[in-house]
Amino acid sequence: MKQHIPIAKEVLPFIIPAAVVTIICFFIHRYFGIAGLVICAYILYFFRDPYRTTPQGEGLIVSPADGKVIGVDQVIDNEIFGERVWRISIFLNIFNVHVNYAPIEGNIIYIKYRQGSFFPANSEKSAIANESNSIGIESNKERTVIVKQIAGLIARRIVCYCKLNDSLEIGQKIGLIRFGSRVEVYMPLSTTLKIKKGDSVKGKITVLGVKR
Repeated sequence: MKQHIPIAKEVLPFIIPAAVVTIICFFIHRYFGIAGLVICAYILYFFRDPYRTTPQGEGLIVSPADGKVIGVDQVIDNEIFGERVWRISIFLNIFNVHVNYAPIEGNIIYIKYRQGSFFPANSEKSAIANESNSIGIESNKERTVIVKQIAGLIARRIVCYCKLNDSLEIGQKIGLIRFGSRVEVYMPLSTTLKIKKGDSVKGKITVLGVKR
């Protein structure tokens, strides 16, 4: 069995310089060094990649991210669906796990990265204007989901682990967004929703809806 490492690999460009600076700070003054240790601890905490078990069941659509549901509405999607769909908007603060997961099993049929601005991720403007990466996953023609990774005010780097035509398992890691950000999920109107605005969700665990 492959051993799970509880820290995302993207931590390295951040933790190594922070650790070096912390060591230097200890030579300058003990309190500076302690402050550096606190920063290092937060960096490791932010990039944590906890082990989780995905619920099993027919037609489940699980949350692709940790955070708070700040929007549940219907929009017209012209990227894949070409019709009105459910949009679930999830805001990730700087204390949430920022690893992203596949909400369903299936094949990646669409990936599109867009450059953009960096408005606060909890604002509606961020969904339209910010840097983003959309991933379309299809398990069959009646069950397709789009995950949209959106950078926030602090986030400046969207990481996508997958590529076109990849086959995914439900709950498989598909990417990461550094620091505060937003993730949106688009799914058919025939989906039975299991969450509402204001709910807290956990990636890979919370069921957003069921599509049979």
